[in-house]
Amino acid sequence: CELGGRVQAILEAAGDRFKTAGDILQFSEFFVADDELAYDEKEFDKQVRSAAGAGLLARFRERLAGVSTYTPEALEEMLKAFVAEQNIKLGQLIHPLRIALTGKTVGIGLYETLVILGQARSLARIDRALARAA
Repeated sequence: CELGGRVQAILEAAGDRFKTAGDILQFSEFFVADDELAYDEKEFDKQVRSAAGAGLLARFRERLAGVSTYTPEALEEMLKAFVAEQNIKLGQLIHPLRIALTGKTVGIGLYETLVILGQARSLARIDRALARAA
């Protein structure tokens, strides 16, 4: 089932961060509907509402939409190439992207997060964050 596969992927990506079964609750962002994702408001304002954050996120969204190989390795390669092309530091994209995807500033690896959510849900969450930031 899709839910079982998602839980397994989260457990693998989180590694030793899980001490008890209840620790999965720290990752509720993977189980809520995309339009119900709650954001850390302070970080959303800082990372996504800023002109630089929203602009980068919008340009990255277009690149992400064209990805055909949706694996952590392929996404990492694509993201790093995008960052180099934009002549920015990795953190300038990773922070607004993580907020858009999870509503949080910390979590499991970003590339794993993208894969666990899947391409359609990742794009939907970025779209929602961009609309909210406008």
